Amino acid sequence: MTMKQKRYCLMPPAVCVLPMTVIALLAFFSLDTHCSHAELPLPSWRAQWIWTPDGEDADMLLARKDFTLSEIPQQASLSITADSRYQLFLNGDYVCSGPARCAPHHQSFDVLDVTGRLRRGKNVLAIRAHHQRDHVSYYDSSRAGLLAQLDLVSAGQATTVQTDNSWRVSVDESWLRASPTMARFHLEVCDRIDLRRRIDGWKELNFDDRQWSKARVLKRETGWPLPQPNERPTHQIPPWTSLVARDIPFLRERISKAKRLVSVGSIPGEVDLHATRGEGWVDAPVVQNLLVPRPYGGAPAKTLVSAGEPIVIPANAPGEFRTLIYDFGEVQNGRPFLDIKGPTGTVVDIIVAPYLLNGQLPSPIVASTYVDRIVLSGERERWEAFYMKPMRWMAVVFRHLPSEAQLFSAGAMQSEYPFEQKGFLQTPDAPELEALWNAAAKTIRVCTTDAYTDNYRERRQYAQTSYYASFGNDAVFGDTALQRRYLTQIADEQLADGIMPAYAPRHGDDFMVILDSNCFWIRGLYRYLLCSGDDATIRHLLPAARNLLDRLHRYTNADGLIDRAPYPYWLDHALIDRRGANFCLNGHYLGAIEDFSQVLQWLQESDVDVYRQRAERIRVALREKLWDPKKQLFADALIDGELSKQFSEHANAMALALSIATPGQMKTVAAQLSQQENHDFIHRESGVVMVTPAMSHFFHAGLCEAGYLDPSLELLWTRFAHMLEPLKDGTPTNGTLWEEWWLDGTGRNGNFRPIVDGRSDAQTESAFFPGLFARYILGIEPTQPGFREVVLHYHPSSRLHRRHGAIPTPSGLLEVAWEIRPVEYQITVQVPPATHLRVDLSSLGLPARDRITINNLPATLDQIEDGFLNVSPGDHTVRIDRR
Repeated sequence: MTMKQKRYCLMPPAVCVLPMTVIALLAFFSLDTHCSHAELPLPSWRAQWIWTPDGEDADMLLARKDFTLSEIPQQASLSITADSRYQLFLNGDYVCSGPARCAPHHQSFDVLDVTGRLRRGKNVLAIRAHHQRDHVSYYDSSRAGLLAQLDLVSAGQATTVQTDNSWRVSVDESWLRASPTMARFHLEVCDRIDLRRRIDGWKELNFDDRQWSKARVLKRETGWPLPQPNERPTHQIPPWTSLVARDIPFLRERISKAKRLVSVGSIPGEVDLHATRGEGWVDAPVVQNLLVPRPYGGAPAKTLVSAGEPIVIPANAPGEFRTLIYDFGEVQNGRPFLDIKGPTGTVVDIIVAPYLLNGQLPSPIVASTYVDRIVLSGERERWEAFYMKPMRWMAVVFRHLPSEAQLFSAGAMQSEYPFEQKGFLQTPDAPELEALWNAAAKTIRVCTTDAYTDNYRERRQYAQTSYYASFGNDAVFGDTALQRRYLTQIADEQLADGIMPAYAPRHGDDFMVILDSNCFWIRGLYRYLLCSGDDATIRHLLPAARNLLDRLHRYTNADGLIDRAPYPYWLDHALIDRRGANFCLNGHYLGAIEDFSQVLQWLQESDVDVYRQRAERIRVALREKLWDPKKQLFADALIDGELSKQFSEHANAMALALSIATPGQMKTVAAQLSQQENHDFIHRESGVVMVTPAMSHFFHAGLCEAGYLDPSLELLWTRFAHMLEPLKDGTPTNGTLWEEWWLDGTGRNGNFRPIVDGRSDAQTESAFFPGLFARYILGIEPTQPGFREVVLHYHPSSRLHRRHGAIPTPSGLLEVAWEIRPVEYQITVQVPPATHLRVDLSSLGLPARDRITINNLPATLDQIEDGFLNVSPGDHTVRIDRR
């Protein structure tokens, strides 16, 4: 297929460089559809924060406001947020959930166009809001609150419906305060719902809320002097001292039905006889590690053959639980739901997991417990979990079933970031590379909600996770909104000494500063500016970056190396020597300083040379003082002038990737690292410590920089291939890239230790392939912000004679196809507007001008400059005679 025959969707500039006004994405007014875009005005806030009346403490709030319209307005804009999470209903229909993750001092709010949902006469806004108790910022305490404002324009007249003391509110008595957090790493909780206490119809138009309480308007309650009694509450009160409009799209939501019912049966278990009395059912032990019958991909159970007919579940026999196990066919993030009818007091557990481990549905999994628990009311009802969970497999366990129940349907409300895949790779000589590219894209989709998150377990917005994710996202999706958000939100939580937390917003009691994460944050500025061209955001963040680098500089020794810093560093959780001046950490530090120097040069700042001098000092010290001439490798660390006896791929990969090594050192190091040695994924046969998937980017980029493209790609496949294949027991994998080399153990301490609840099988730190392949297979290297200038290099390979692919830029797709023939190089390119392409002729052997043609015409003098062939926007074919 030629380029002319292909059709691609060009990324609009607004995706890359965000406008100063909010881009409000419409909620999903019909399921299984994409959001539409609309620019809506930001509110002139009149709303007040509300919650339950004094004395009615609640984690889950139900709030209503009805209003009457004489005509449908020309425009209706709803602005809404909550601390911590809301579900919005309008006239009984679900609209959306939000807000995007945020710290309260920069509280995110959503703006929605709801004009099409309003009607003449009575309308009702109904909101369910949950408050997460614990730390959500490094500076501010958590507080429950709901804020909403509906701005209407009819016949030129503006009216407003806003949260105030006229709203009716109720505690959701079906929601139990004992709802447990899913893991120590985040504050989302599993449902503990007693449907016997649910208020039916509360979000409908005709519901009578006159017995509900009037909302309490929240005021400033901290600081001295205290507020005056007559002080008017506003939308800005502690901790919500700044409101920020959502600058990323809403998640795409759709109903996801299980692909098949794998089994219907029973397991041993004590029937919870006291479930109908008191609250004892809440803390009953969770069923662990349900065995899933083979074959995993077998036909659906017979009970699903009759469409529309419920599955009938017979009563529990003494000493057993009834179980149903579903396979959704693909891993996803979703809110499980059931359409069910059973005897009042029946206790049902809904257990989900993203993958099977040793043929079992593991619970807990990855140090997390994804188990919702409900008590049935005796009526047919639809239950849906409040928070999403990572899931492919779902078990429905009837713990207490005195008589038969009926299950009409089971599924999930799937939520995913609305990525649009634009970039692609075609390598017919090495199809496994295409498989890795696609696996990276899938991994990013699975791990991304309102932020890049590191895995299923922690689901935090880490700086280093987001940095690695950008390598995949930039080349495949070209969506820079997530990068901008993580850079800004982490900077908003910068500590007083200049150090930044490893992740933000804070989510629980974990306080985490990791020095390499700080370096990755600096490097993220460079990548964001390069891919977006958004210099306004970067200029806004420059003071924070300078403060951070000033603090890191204070931890350096006489050689300019970070040495014995007071904060920890992660460095891949591998068995490397972290003492003294560690090579890998200082490699990250060097990369950060060099990237920041380039940013300053692009922005024409005056202090570029200060950082360049620091960088050169670090490079020389690492090159000269950590080289072991006997081993012909770089040591892990320099401790009080003595070289460490440990050697790792980490240190030596950084030496190659950042050109720290001399040409001679590059040759000897790359020759050793490129060998296919026996290993246990912890040590190579030579004793060198191996990188884990997260540091693999630098390992393979370093080999490519040294001219070892083919060995790098061969090692890449041999190390990652098993992640895309069925496990030894036949269990299907999800085709995503893992957190570690294993799912059932870890070698971080140097010894393989089986872990009962597994590791994550989707990790954006492992999804770097598209960025690596775009640079070293397609040869694409942007050199100016916003892809204004791109250099095209040829990286030799004895195998990859045909290479074809494209990556998104702010002005459209940049597409490149290489045909490496015995007699000529043929390069076919589609260069988007506003991009200047320069072909590096030195990488092609510096051919004479008379051997170069563009579009079948000889290259002219003004097309060749300083060893580069200049190519303008448009479609071009370049041929270079190799004879």
